[in-house]
Amino acid sequence: MKRYFVIAALLSCLATPSHAGLNEGIAAAAAGNYVQAAAEFEPLANAGDAAAQYYLAKLYLEGHGPSNDVPRGVDLMTKAANNGYPEAQAQLGLMYAMGLGVKVDNALAYDWLSKSIAALPDGTRRQVATANRDAVLQRMTPTQRSAAAAGAPLPEGAPAVEATPVAESELAPTPEPTPAPM
Repeated sequence: MKRYFVIAALLSCLATPSHAGLNEGIAAAAAGNYVQAAAEFEPLANAGDAAAQYYLAKLYLEGHGPSNDVPRGVDLMTKAANNGYPEAQAQLGLMYAMGLGVKVDNALAYDWLSKSIAALPDGTRRQVATANRDAVLQRMTPTQRSAAAAGAPLPEGAPAVEATPVAESELAPTPEPTPAPM
């Protein structure tokens, strides 16, 4: 963990001001200083920085945000995904597949995971997204599978610009948040 902090600190010295705030936020989150991390990410996320939107969304969704605000986390993750951030696309696909903060929607899950696979470099993250997409495909109806195989729009719709968070009573149970390096 110290290694990541040192790398982030070095990068912040070399980065532009907006990236400096992002790198400082990542370092703060890795160190468990979520208040500072949110303070670093917030202005960048509000300015449309997809990476900052993703990392701030993770803080909210993992229960480390300034408030316990899952709908804000869903909104930020959706914005980051719509802005083309592949990690956010993969995460949003998983959220739709599992009903984490949103209603389960296999068509949206498949679409977001497919977009992330197209954008992620070869490696573990891409392999995980591919495995998740393939698992979602197995849960789809035959009509949905045929549409996905043909590359046609899936019957349940395409990703919306804004996700609609659902009430906690409608969500699948989720484990307690655990601190994890970003």
